Amino acid sequence: MTASWYKLNPPDGGGTMTGESHALLLSRKKILKNLRRAQLPAELEKTYQLLEALVETVDCLLVLTELDGRIVLFNRACEELTGYSRQEALGRNIMELLAPPAWKPVVEGRFADPFAPELRLPQENPWRTRSGEERLIEWRCAPVWSPVEQRHFMLGAGLDITDRRAAEEQRRQADQEKSLILDSLSEMLAYQDLGHRIVWANRAAADSLGLPVEEMLGRTCHELWRQRPDPCPNCPLRKVAATGEPHQGEMVNAAGRIWEIRGYPVRDGQGQLVGVLQITQDVTALRKAEFDVRKKEREFFTLVGNIPAMVFRGYIDGAIDFYDNRIEEMLGYRKEDFDARRLTWMDIIKPDDLEGVKEVFLQALKTDRSYVREYRVRHARGRPVWIEERSRIFLTPEGKVDFVEGVFYEITEKKRLEEIFQDQFHFLQTLMDTIPSPIFFKDAAGRYLGGNAAFARYLGRDQGEIVGKTVFDLYPPESAELHHRMDQALFERPGVKVYESQVQDAEGRVREVEFRKATFTHRDGSLGGLVGVILDLTDQKRREAALRRAHADMKQLMGALPSILISLSGDGFIIQWNHSAERVFGLTSREVWGQPLSDIGLNWDEERVAQGLAAAWETGRPLRLDDVAYRRRDGKDGFLGLTLSPIHDDEGKPAGLLLLGADITERRILQSQLAQAQKLESIGQLAAGIAHEINTPIQYVGDNTRFLRDAFGELTQTLEKLSSFLAGLPPETALERVREGWAEILQEADVEYFLQEIPPALAQSLEGVERVARIVRAMKDFSHPGAREKKATDLNRALENTITVARNEWKYAADVVTHFEADLPLVQCLPGEMNQVFLNLLVNAAHAIGDVVDRDAGEKGVITVTTRTDGRFVEVRVADSGPGIPEEIRGKIFDPFFTTKEVGKGTGQGLAIAYRVITEQHGGSITFDSEAGRGATFILRLPVGENAGAEDRHED
Repeated sequence: MTASWYKLNPPDGGGTMTGESHALLLSRKKILKNLRRAQLPAELEKTYQLLEALVETVDCLLVLTELDGRIVLFNRACEELTGYSRQEALGRNIMELLAPPAWKPVVEGRFADPFAPELRLPQENPWRTRSGEERLIEWRCAPVWSPVEQRHFMLGAGLDITDRRAAEEQRRQADQEKSLILDSLSEMLAYQDLGHRIVWANRAAADSLGLPVEEMLGRTCHELWRQRPDPCPNCPLRKVAATGEPHQGEMVNAAGRIWEIRGYPVRDGQGQLVGVLQITQDVTALRKAEFDVRKKEREFFTLVGNIPAMVFRGYIDGAIDFYDNRIEEMLGYRKEDFDARRLTWMDIIKPDDLEGVKEVFLQALKTDRSYVREYRVRHARGRPVWIEERSRIFLTPEGKVDFVEGVFYEITEKKRLEEIFQDQFHFLQTLMDTIPSPIFFKDAAGRYLGGNAAFARYLGRDQGEIVGKTVFDLYPPESAELHHRMDQALFERPGVKVYESQVQDAEGRVREVEFRKATFTHRDGSLGGLVGVILDLTDQKRREAALRRAHADMKQLMGALPSILISLSGDGFIIQWNHSAERVFGLTSREVWGQPLSDIGLNWDEERVAQGLAAAWETGRPLRLDDVAYRRRDGKDGFLGLTLSPIHDDEGKPAGLLLLGADITERRILQSQLAQAQKLESIGQLAAGIAHEINTPIQYVGDNTRFLRDAFGELTQTLEKLSSFLAGLPPETALERVREGWAEILQEADVEYFLQEIPPALAQSLEGVERVARIVRAMKDFSHPGAREKKATDLNRALENTITVARNEWKYAADVVTHFEADLPLVQCLPGEMNQVFLNLLVNAAHAIGDVVDRDAGEKGVITVTTRTDGRFVEVRVADSGPGIPEEIRGKIFDPFFTTKEVGKGTGQGLAIAYRVITEQHGGSITFDSEAGRGATFILRLPVGENAGAEDRHED
């Protein structure tokens, strides 16, 4: 619009208004004309109506206010922009309604001097809309005179320039960004007019000359870069100016750099050529690289022919080009089949592997477009072949897949070896996981490469979680620093390092551990890292402390032991000699320490002791030597009881011998006395019974003898009567008379009675005599002590004698049943001692049965005595039908002086003596089997043979 001034001359002659580009309020000619024609009110009214319609239809913001700011006109454009209706705006102060708080003083200043000339200039200030949004308004304000009101108003006309300013700011930022972008380019950019004068240039162009951009403007390119007054021959920029088409070329500058110059035509809006855009790039390195590439390409094809792989270029449709004929050698396919697209690479991939192949390809597209994948393909002969593909994806400028280049390696053998390796690795990992001690391994940077299951449990983590961590990730700072320092010292001086430390396990317990670490190397000898083992010494430390305490206690105990204790090393030297040994043998430990036992001059049965030591060493079992003769310190003979026990090492092999013993001289005397007392006790117990057993047959033998004596007298008298009768008969007496007289005498004497009773009386008397003889004989066999030497003994007969002797003990309580093996071998034993054992067992069985049967009712139990041969042993069983042995006393029945009988009815020595006689004197065994309410069975096993009953015996 054309700028012009409109002067409204009010009566007082004041005020002017500028109407540049805002002839929106009035048609200026018509308003002036109408104002001059005040006598034409109808036309003026029509004009004002036109003016009012114009005010409401224009997009310009029109506001008329009092000079104090009260709004009197508020057009439609103002309503649409602010969100206030005309009714809401009229009468409101424009400063309160629309001016933001920060701009209120500015607006107030304008109203303070409405006739100031600067108000007529365009001004920008924000309006605040009803929603609180601020819009930027360009204003032109002026006071206007109202002829009707005869006063001034303030008229404001404005445009909303918010979006325009935002667009301008965007363009400004875009221009700035473009400049930054163009200035950041390494290419030299310059815009020339058709006379080759520089109109604009980027920083790279200026830097190439060492000049600021301002000094380049207006000068020609050949003047600046070539220092010549006329354009260069074959200049591509001249060709662009001449043809209007892009051109490019190369030139070499004074420094020998190769520049590539590209020129592009620049046209105006009508398509007219107005200039040339010059893009210059230093391609020295590029040209050298291209030369190198061509050289490398030649080397590449030479290399391709020599490497054991298939070099290829593949396409998205599966087609593939091979650079040589290696495909025929490796997979048996002809290269021509792939060249002619009769066969694609995807055709020969195993179907099971296709999904994985695609997944690797898609993943590579999301990253750096390089990938390595392994899969199986089908050989031309049908067998599977493992392939390793190393490829890179190349894209088109549009970002689509163009082709893939890479190599195929045939890795079937590698895969086979990998499977073997994986099996071995799994085996080693399983083996390590079975080791209870934590094991770990690190690289040379101190990062964990792995560990066994025990190490993971020790840390309280998963095995996979450990890999890649350092000690600072897994240990508290103090411990981590110690381990790191030790690792570094080991890396500096490779080898083995062992140290102890306190650590806290996964459960929070403090443990004493020992770290054993050793370095390992790579195949080339370089340091690979270290392997470590953690040994938990907590229990060992406790055991060591306990062992030290126990050793001290043991040493004190051995010193206080009343028994002889001598320890020999594996080669027979004395390494332990306690106080009792010093007291018995009169030699101090210092005198005998480190010497062979045979060299210290002990006055004992050396041969027997040496044989016992050799036997214990060879068999690896304890051996008992009883009654070893030796000379006591007082010069008297005595006896030792020795137990020779082998000491074994961790592998169970003999590592030494231990002699434990005591002077048993007094014990043997006491045992002899106890045995004698036991015998006396037994004799005392048997005396009444034996007397009763003998008395009964003697009694009826006496009665029968007296009867025979009386019968003999009677018969003698009868004979005398017969003699007298016969002598007194005359010779002629008839035979009949003789018979009658004879019969009368015999009848008177009752001879028939005597004839009937005398034979039984004689037989009964003989039986009684035999019975008494048998009892006497049994008593003799039973009680005869015999010599101290063992002799072959018939155990069946010994048992029969014992049963006979003890008959009065068992006959009222039980019946005795015997099952004797007919061909029972003789046993080397001490008969008197063995009889005592049998007697003790029979008496105990009779007493046990007597405690549970009702004798008054005639009840009886059963004692069963059995003998049999069992290999090289003779077995004797004495079983009773008594109540059995209570569970709680079974472990004590062989203890000396243990008895369940009332006081005065037993000494408790019977079974103890039986045990000593059978085990110690005869090398046998005595055990029992009992069931509550079902009785008990005592089982004696005695060895048979020349060495049966040897007093030196192995102990289990």
